[in-house]
Amino acid sequence: MTDGHLPREGDFSDRRTADRQISVLINAAIMHQGRDSLCRIRNLSSGGVMIECGLPLAVDDVVSLRLKSGHEIGGLVRWVSEGKAGVAFDDPASAMLVSGAVALPETMRPSPIGYPLFRRTALVKLCVGHRREPAVVAMISPTGIIVESGTDWGSEGLFTVCIDDLGDHVARRSDAVSGDEEGAMALIFVQPLHYRAFNEWLAAVPSTGDPATEGVDGAVESRHWV
Repeated sequence: MTDGHLPREGDFSDRRTADRQISVLINAAIMHQGRDSLCRIRNLSSGGVMIECGLPLAVDDVVSLRLKSGHEIGGLVRWVSEGKAGVAFDDPASAMLVSGAVALPETMRPSPIGYPLFRRTALVKLCVGHRREPAVVAMISPTGIIVESGTDWGSEGLFTVCIDDLGDHVARRSDAVSGDEEGAMALIFVQPLHYRAFNEWLAAVPSTGDPATEGVDGAVESRHWV
């Protein structure tokens, strides 16, 4: 485990530690004991991060964080306090990944709907005008959704995605889905999903498993569409 300074709540009141950490606001996913959820990274240092998270964490719990860049990093919970937690990095290089300074390897195809990705078992309705057709959620992120639909939508490019308990969201069709995924369609939300509402929906809807496998140099590769 890295020995770098690990951010704690209130650390910024101490000038001796302020120069070793950065105040940030980065949305990510956290994986813990078979569950996943959105979390927010609030402080970053060379040794770890302070996160806001709704999952019940405890000291010495092993967690993984899936970043907006598509990378995944591991860590150990060092402290917990009122919905916040300090996570020490397994690898000191993780700080560069959190900061966004490291791109995905060229061998990795990025997600067409951004990161972090979640698998959920759910049905949605795709609406165009008066036409409403059901579709199955394959993956979802704060910025988009991949659905499986048996409907031929032709050249339609703008949809309203109706998601129970999450509302109706206008989305544009993307062509960035592998051709061997017949019936799969990637839709990019015109407005990102609301953080709290999306997190509550994720907690209420059954997961279909981990949407990603570890790729080259810590990058995340989706099983579903790559």
